[in-house]
Amino acid sequence: MSCQDGVVGGIDLMKCQFATLSYGNQGFFGPRSPVSRDADPMESFQSVTREARIVLDPEKFHLRPSPRAKPTMIMQRRSFPPHLITVSNGPMNSFLIWTSRVLIGGVLLLTILPLFSSGFWVVQLCDFPRVQLTLVLILPLLLLGIHFQRTSFRREHAILVGLMLLLATWQMSHLVPYTPLWDKELPDAAADAKGDVRVLVVNLKKDNTQFDAMIAMIQDYEPDLLLLIEFNEAWAKGLSPISQRYPQQVNEIRDEGLGIALWSRLPVKNGEIRHLVSDRRASIFATIELKPSKQVRFVGLHPTPPGLKDSTGNDRRNSRIRDAELVLVADEVADDPDARWIVAGDFNDVAWSATTELFKELSGLKDPRIGRELLTTYHQSYPLLRYPIDHVFFSEDTRIHRIDRVVAPGSDHFAVFTVASPVPGETPPANSKDKQKANELVEEGKTDADKRNVEPGVDDNSEPNSSTDSTR
Repeated sequence: MSCQDGVVGGIDLMKCQFATLSYGNQGFFGPRSPVSRDADPMESFQSVTREARIVLDPEKFHLRPSPRAKPTMIMQRRSFPPHLITVSNGPMNSFLIWTSRVLIGGVLLLTILPLFSSGFWVVQLCDFPRVQLTLVLILPLLLLGIHFQRTSFRREHAILVGLMLLLATWQMSHLVPYTPLWDKELPDAAADAKGDVRVLVVNLKKDNTQFDAMIAMIQDYEPDLLLLIEFNEAWAKGLSPISQRYPQQVNEIRDEGLGIALWSRLPVKNGEIRHLVSDRRASIFATIELKPSKQVRFVGLHPTPPGLKDSTGNDRRNSRIRDAELVLVADEVADDPDARWIVAGDFNDVAWSATTELFKELSGLKDPRIGRELLTTYHQSYPLLRYPIDHVFFSEDTRIHRIDRVVAPGSDHFAVFTVASPVPGETPPANSKDKQKANELVEEGKTDADKRNVEPGVDDNSEPNSSTDSTR
């Protein structure tokens, strides 16, 4: 802003060439738009001050009487330093800064809640959207950039940007292990090696009727072990055309999404259905013969999801029943460290949760996705709301030939297909702290199951149809 003394309307002012109030080359309100030197200085000054409130330092601007008119304020400073300017908070500026504050505060809250050791379903579900929360942080960053452009630099800008960087770093620390940037927990198999076992985990979705398309998908991948979740009478009939290809079967046929089945082309020994915590949730345990001298123990799971309403409709399940089932399986794996293990299923828990990490620590099993790919599997129809809740874990030193996410026709889950070669290995023992935490989760889970031994939406009188068939 450059000024010259002058008189307008009997008032001693300055003829001013007004540019947008700024420092540097960029204006506060957009690109500079200088006003003609012949413009009315009062009109130009009022035009600018409608957008900005000017705070003048009395030491730099003073009043002196005019010899030709009434005393008036004479601006003798040739420019406005940035620290002398405060821009008014118009509606748009207020919207920008408050929206940024609310978004950052929400992400902060959802980041803090999973740090508490609580089975409350809301706390547990806050651990799911790590990818989504990282993406959400882009929006307040853009809004703050616009706010800075429209106003001036504030200390709050630096604080909020710093907080966003901390939140993004924390969220990404859970996600980066599931990228090629990280070391693989399970090494790749040799390029010319053949896999010992092909595993396909499919959540069928209980009311899905795309039987033919599902059969075609299963035939395309030709799994040796086929784990079917939400397996009911309709699906038992719908998949009957390929049933003979899998003569070894362990089935728990049940409605309301509680059924589970293991179909195998390999010999199965000691196949059984167990109810580890709740009488309504079945798990499958079996020993699979890969070769005459090579066996692997298999566990198929579908524990209770947190937040699901129970049959009363008045309450929601916390996570402790799910947690207890995972811990009990981990304990069984740890009790037989010399065996080769495969534990698979819809865990209703994300890969990075405290419970899944505890499961890995106790069992010594490894995740083939680490160092490779995240493979989010639910929900299949909503790309922005997908979480990695379907898992396949292997014993340490298993060699991985392939791991893929597969479209399961009509389901709300992607299927997970893995080709692996289990090799001998010894599971490292869990430390005492993990053991203590595991025991606490099991006790809490059993207590919760005893209090309301009813699964969501299931009639108390309904009975499962369980079978172990090695002849079909």
